[in-house]
Amino acid sequence: MMLKRNKIHWLRGGLLFFSVTLAVLPLVASAQLVTCTGINCDYCALLTTGERIIDFLLMVMFPIAAVIFVIGGFYIMTAGSSAARYQRGRDMIKSTIIGIAIVLLVWLVLDTIFQIVAPGAQGIVGPWNEIKCVK
Repeated sequence: MMLKRNKIHWLRGGLLFFSVTLAVLPLVASAQLVTCTGINCDYCALLTTGERIIDFLLMVMFPIAAVIFVIGGFYIMTAGSSAARYQRGRDMIKSTIIGIAIVLLVWLVLDTIFQIVAPGAQGIVGPWNEIKCVK
């Protein structure tokens, strides 16, 4: 009985992973993360590539978080008298909120660092997600 339950659990997880992967693939294909080719790569291109990777991960994070919110809400709505199922849904939602807060905090720190170390940057003043390199 336990083995069958584990197979169902892995099947659900694999199906969810496959669905999210199919949903994200068009985003990956159109992201254009690397900004230079061949000999044109310099420090500015490295910073711009890092900035694009961070922005792409933020763009992908919110739909994944929304799916986890829905799953957590589903667990809560269908918990009935099962305290463990209610707690599982509540923990999923709480972990998602904490994860979003951590990711946004890391984005803020990294963006500030990029603005400080970028050549020609004017400190942390300016648009949050733009690196303006002076060549």
